[in-house]
Amino acid sequence: MKNNNIFRGVLLMTVSVLSYTSCSSRDNGEVVTDEIEKVTLNINPNILEEDQIITVASASSKFTGSVGLHEVKEKMITGRDFDALVSSQIYNTSKINTIASSSFTGAVAATAKLGSGIKYLVRIYNDNAGSRGTQLGDFIFTVGQTNPTITVDGGKKYYWIAYSLNESTLPTLAVSNTVVNAPDNGNKDLLYASGNLTTVGGSNNLDINFKHKAVRIDVNLDSKGMFRPMSGNSDAKASLGTGNGTSFNSIIRQKAFNIETGSYYGSAGVTPEPTLGSDITAQKTVSFYSPDPVVVPANGLTVKLTNIHFGEYENLKFDRSSYLGIPNEAVNANPGDRYLVNAHLIQSAVNIGGVLWARDDVYNYSSTSYGMDGLRLNDLSNYNIGSHLAYSEYWNWNALNPTDVPNTGSFDQTKDPCRKLYPFGTWRLPTAAEAGVFLTKSPDNVSNTYVDMTRPGAPDNSYFYLYYTTTTGVPTTEYGANNGVMLRFNGYRPINYTTSMTYNGGGNAGWPYNVVNGQSHADGSLMFWTSDTGSVAGTAKAFVRKITFTGNGTTTTISYPAGSIQDVDRRTGLQIRCVRTVATPNT
Repeated sequence: MKNNNIFRGVLLMTVSVLSYTSCSSRDNGEVVTDEIEKVTLNINPNILEEDQIITVASASSKFTGSVGLHEVKEKMITGRDFDALVSSQIYNTSKINTIASSSFTGAVAATAKLGSGIKYLVRIYNDNAGSRGTQLGDFIFTVGQTNPTITVDGGKKYYWIAYSLNESTLPTLAVSNTVVNAPDNGNKDLLYASGNLTTVGGSNNLDINFKHKAVRIDVNLDSKGMFRPMSGNSDAKASLGTGNGTSFNSIIRQKAFNIETGSYYGSAGVTPEPTLGSDITAQKTVSFYSPDPVVVPANGLTVKLTNIHFGEYENLKFDRSSYLGIPNEAVNANPGDRYLVNAHLIQSAVNIGGVLWARDDVYNYSSTSYGMDGLRLNDLSNYNIGSHLAYSEYWNWNALNPTDVPNTGSFDQTKDPCRKLYPFGTWRLPTAAEAGVFLTKSPDNVSNTYVDMTRPGAPDNSYFYLYYTTTTGVPTTEYGANNGVMLRFNGYRPINYTTSMTYNGGGNAGWPYNVVNGQSHADGSLMFWTSDTGSVAGTAKAFVRKITFTGNGTTTTISYPAGSIQDVDRRTGLQIRCVRTVATPNT
């Protein structure tokens, strides 16, 4: 009898130990069950896209696709702070996958691997008479780790679920917990998959084909047309919705997610606006995710940009919200659908008598950074004479590069450097008639600024320019000295120019000059090309205005005689001023 009791005690302890170990979760991916054959599950995470991938607003000519393309003509959206060039493209297809890139080029595929470093959770369940039974364990893997596997029993049926936020972090989830809280998955690309499999001897493959559980809208911002990269300030944010100003309403929501049912639930709250990121670059993508269907009427979509800053040599800050109305077709997106909104931000122009003028002259930078183009509008409000480069800022007539052989025939718009400014075709060279507005309009400000310089040979550098403010609308003060049109007396590059010539010497009457109080100097000049040919062979029309200096030994008198449109030898290097190809006034 005593031995019988001992046997029963040992049996109870054995059953207790087996019961405990059958639900334990191991870091090495092993579920320890009864002593039968063990098999390995090789984990293969993929993404299986949903039915529709739709591009609702894109100005990128590089965007390509092969099915269901519907395109709406490009449209310029004008604004006080900056403009944006957008167009609408819609792709309707079935079971395709588009991976976003900096060139905004679509690619078609059935599945795609999760990116390296992405974390995902796999939860394994026993079979319970053909349905999901008791939980065996949770396993968190990171894409890129060596051979992610789970060890289970052979010859059995198992159920599994998997989820990921498609990023390198994953919310902590207790073994018995089935809910990912709304703040944890808010504005996240939540991926989910579930299924079952029956193991066989040896190695088994568990192919996880994730599906996107939220509507995804990518807003691709491009600031090359601002001629400055986005600066990466921490308070710069973006939002997506309808309306503008006080009537703006975000369309992005967040909900809790149940990983056992694979569905969102609860009330939807507004997701906090995502930031633009800390990197300094000309291209950024902000992704928005909504668990609810997104329904927006035609031309009703709005991108809201708050506290966006641009800067490379000088900063340009808009410490307020700017609204871009997107000319979209009607949006009716369900979870799993993906939309792209591409906005090319463009420096706003200055309206002078109905013509939209660029704020400054064209400059050909020899090197680029932050994804910027070398050809751009000068973004320096003040720079000294010694920084003017004959081969960067002074252009032969109708030449794509400053020192290219000038066009000898009639004007060719394919050789117009203004049209090369990004986005291509947005700007053009002005006509002589358009340049004539500066002959009749008095400048709103004249700069006679003396800046003491200590470098040898240039004890006194000076800045001379005429400034014209907009004739309609409200000036954008954030542009600083470039708040209007700044016409600089930067001289010209002579036909016989050589690199041995200096900018401040006495032999080149066209260059800007040092001005020392009390002395007299040769006249300076302000000159820029127009698209009109000259009346004399080998010439073209240019805007010309002089600055004269008269000294009496004590003071220097500076005067600005009236300007004129003159015939100038096409081989002369002049400044380039641009106007918009489409004269739609800013609002």
